[in-house]
Amino acid sequence: MIPNNPKIRSLLLGSIGGLVGALVAALLFGAPTSLGSTAGFGLIVGALIGMCLGAGEFLLNGNTKKFVPAAAIALAIGAAGGGIGASFGQIAYQASSSQPADGDGESTQSSGGIFSPEIERRIREAGGAKGEIEIGLSWEDYNDLDLVVREPSGNVIFFQQKTSPVSGGELDVDRNADCSEQRTNTPIEHIVWDRIDIPTGNYKISVFFYARCSGGGQSTPFTVHLKIGGDLQKFSGVASVVQDSTDVHTMIAPFSNVSSSDDILPTQSSSMGTLIFLQIIGWTIFGVLLGVATGAPKKSVVAIRNAAIGGMLGGIVGGILFVLIGKGMGGNSPVVSLAIGMTTLGASIGLLIAVVEGALSAVLKITSGIYEGREMLIVHAAVTVGRDEVQDEYIGGDASIVRQHAEIQKHANSHTITPLNGAVSVNSQPIGDAVQLNNGDIITLGKTNMMYRWRAAS
Repeated sequence: MIPNNPKIRSLLLGSIGGLVGALVAALLFGAPTSLGSTAGFGLIVGALIGMCLGAGEFLLNGNTKKFVPAAAIALAIGAAGGGIGASFGQIAYQASSSQPADGDGESTQSSGGIFSPEIERRIREAGGAKGEIEIGLSWEDYNDLDLVVREPSGNVIFFQQKTSPVSGGELDVDRNADCSEQRTNTPIEHIVWDRIDIPTGNYKISVFFYARCSGGGQSTPFTVHLKIGGDLQKFSGVASVVQDSTDVHTMIAPFSNVSSSDDILPTQSSSMGTLIFLQIIGWTIFGVLLGVATGAPKKSVVAIRNAAIGGMLGGIVGGILFVLIGKGMGGNSPVVSLAIGMTTLGASIGLLIAVVEGALSAVLKITSGIYEGREMLIVHAAVTVGRDEVQDEYIGGDASIVRQHAEIQKHANSHTITPLNGAVSVNSQPIGDAVQLNNGDIITLGKTNMMYRWRAAS
């Protein structure tokens, strides 16, 4: 049973929309990586959160006549908001992480001397450590590839011997191993040394096609990213079931004319900080448009404005939490991370919308009966209250309330209530004509008590 408290209710509705939307989207798109899959993912999540927040209130209050049109409006705007917000984040992400195309088997020198933001994210989210020498292997399908380094001593660093007793190199990220259920279509493997003065000799880097997994093809294009100190080289190739092992590059120690990796940390930090900021901007857009989706079914500019402000704040808070959750969980369970992140994002947007609406709007809070705790927002110049489901504010569960019981009208800094076809009392005093309401007044319609709350009327 979802409680009547509007803040808890909106938090739960947003959470449900985010979780269900993420699970449905994950079934269709998996962990999104391209612009199209990201837009589709955001569209579905936005539609579900928008529908839950924009129409869930009508359904839970028993107003089925308004639920269907409200759901249609909220679903459409929510879907647009989700698609636009998620796409903005992805476009910014791709723009900030774009690098010149690799030539087959050719190396390219990076002017920044760091991994691209995308590769950096994959490595760090998967638990990869930073070091003076790092080798990253990236590919874009579900197959299981293995990164292998054969050292001058004959020792081999690979998945069966992850740490070298000679050089100290370590394979600390091994994705899609044995085609596990946690496989992803944006995998990474990573070998790292914490010092640059490794034993002298040739270190042969190879890529091994270990297994074809469900969702993968007969061959897999890959890129090897080699960082030595502050210098970066990239090599591309194709691994396949036909040619299971591909030699990529031989690095020769000791290394000369290599800058320290310490020199690139400010650039790296700035790049990642910009990326995170742009992602949060995307979720803020997402939140604003979901706020519009929440307020639009009420057909009031005031309701749309207040909900949009709440959605913006919720998008900022939820976006920050989303990024933190992704970093905290790492890249081993991208779908689980997305589901938790979207649930948290939906909860944040729902909660902040309810908080802002309650702070900026006049409210009738039901203080008795089965809907005790429910808050009705007064966002129109005139609001009809009654038991008719087509009225502005529907109150069910009390047979003594008639279909068109009373009308509330807005004035400059107050509201008045006027009986229509039913008995109305204000602070236990029956009224026959319009009466001005003051902040904290208790209104009685039938057997239902409501508290009028509006700071402007204090």
